[in-house]
Amino acid sequence: MRQPLEPQEAAWWASETRSNPAVISVLFRLAGPISFVQLQALLENKLSTDWRFRSRIIDARYPGGRPHWEIYPHFSLSQHVHLLGLPSPGDEMALQQLISQMISTPLNSVLPLWQAYLIKNTPPDPLLAANPCNPGSALLLRIHHCLGDGLSLLHSLEKLMELVLDEKRRETEPARVQPGNTDPGPAATDPISIPQAALKISLPIIAAAITQPASLANLGQAAMTIVYQSTRSFHKLLSGPPDTPNTFRGRSGVIKSAAWSSPCPLALIKSAGKGTVTGLAVTALSGAIRRYLENDGADLTQIQMRMMLAASVHPLSSELLDEGKMPPVKPFMSHQAGFLILELPVGLADAQQRLESVCQQVRASQGSFEAQVAYSMMSAAGNAPAPLASRLINSYGDKATLIMTNVAGPPQKLKLLDQPVEQILLFSPAKGNIALSAGLISYAGNIFLSLVTDARLIPEPQMIISFYEQELLTLCMPA
Repeated sequence: MRQPLEPQEAAWWASETRSNPAVISVLFRLAGPISFVQLQALLENKLSTDWRFRSRIIDARYPGGRPHWEIYPHFSLSQHVHLLGLPSPGDEMALQQLISQMISTPLNSVLPLWQAYLIKNTPPDPLLAANPCNPGSALLLRIHHCLGDGLSLLHSLEKLMELVLDEKRRETEPARVQPGNTDPGPAATDPISIPQAALKISLPIIAAAITQPASLANLGQAAMTIVYQSTRSFHKLLSGPPDTPNTFRGRSGVIKSAAWSSPCPLALIKSAGKGTVTGLAVTALSGAIRRYLENDGADLTQIQMRMMLAASVHPLSSELLDEGKMPPVKPFMSHQAGFLILELPVGLADAQQRLESVCQQVRASQGSFEAQVAYSMMSAAGNAPAPLASRLINSYGDKATLIMTNVAGPPQKLKLLDQPVEQILLFSPAKGNIALSAGLISYAGNIFLSLVTDARLIPEPQMIISFYEQELLTLCMPA
């Protein structure tokens, strides 16, 4: 069977570079050990039955053609599922070094584009583990972005998991859509739907124009506003000036470093009442980058630094992240994300001023079409010849210094082969020569931030994580 890549799939395939492979990595940290044989059987039964997980990508044979999926005739689960032991001394630093090594390794394009690694004897998280003295295990799944974005990936991986619910909660828990259900429910929307804010503005005007001809002038004005917003977003994404030179910018290499934060309770962020989860996390990361640059002796008054913030075109995604819920998506792997360009206020010394700057930009983006325009630009690039698509997509890397993905993960704890999943960490890919990518995910009442950095340009990502944790705690303190 052969099937041409969809435009978004083709765009991500074209964005692949040796220094920044377009691969999403998700780490599930478990409370205890699981059987490798049982994991193989589970993946065979639940994951590899999807034809995409048995298919590889074949490049176009002629100029202007589109790559296509092809069922790999020699598919074997042993080529994709591996057992690893954590190197000595078996502590958190050893786990970070192992994950960094795996993230630095591109997927073999001859095979279907995914790999799974069961890591034995991982250190327990002292803040989450029920018994901090017992060693745990971890499952690292690496999947090419062609197969889907972070949100759809998590939904697909839920097929491997079971919910952990006590009996009282089980009685009141609403019915959940199963991955195989073809009806995602009334809250689901098409992946390219208009943002909720734009719908609130446009629909009443359209309805009034139908019932009251005098309102046609308002409808024309609304149409002009939409065109203006879309054109402005297009210009911002494509024609904006590059960031000023700074410590984080340069030619990316192939060696990556990974680091991640301790859990931060969603309840703590909500109780602060200072903004959204994304707003506070971006502000805390801005403060952390500011402190990292200060340590490096940078002149902060001369630095302009921007972030590409992945933004789901699902209109409810940001609200659900704040509530710790997962937005519904179609049951198959899909792409639902564009991105926004945010100015990082690293030049502001006051944390409250940084928060106000970030929140103001996030609020402004809610009524814009920037994410939809970015999504459309990625789709257009996917329809272009591969060399042109690669140049266009990776040129986005000149517009920002870092990229951040934020995903609303499962609100309840999951189990994998009867072992509770204590932590989920998301390692997202970058574009072009961007040397820093961040993954923010909510899971079971906590949020976790993961970083992937270029090991030469940013050799100490754990320092950024430490600063981030301090900044986030400061922001959550009562005024």
